[in-house]
Amino acid sequence: MPFPANAPPAFTPKGFQALVERSIQECGLKMKLEAMDCSEYPCIAWTDSQQERINMAECAPWAEAFGHKTSVVVQNVIGADGGTRALVGLMAVPEDPTERRVAFRRSRERTSSLLQTYVQP
Repeated sequence: MPFPANAPPAFTPKGFQALVERSIQECGLKMKLEAMDCSEYPCIAWTDSQQERINMAECAPWAEAFGHKTSVVVQNVIGADGGTRALVGLMAVPEDPTERRVAFRRSRERTSSLLQTYVQP
């Protein structure tokens, strides 16, 4: 799905990455940004997470930009050391209902694609 010409700054690739990094820093999240998928709208941030519970609406910078409209995907992966870790995908959900439906459908395909090619550290 192409990026809308009028996408708010937080939905643009550069703005989204800055917001993810700011949210991790300012909210003390136990996450490390691993990868960004901005190949289409909306971007998905992939983090290595040690959070026990994830509610991005409780993080002020994120909540100001997206409110409660966040998709969170958690996938346990095996690292090179043999240990299990959580790979978390964060996607801001578009306001437009049509874009939202397409984004959710495509996010499943994008997640699957990333996990098939993900090189575990």
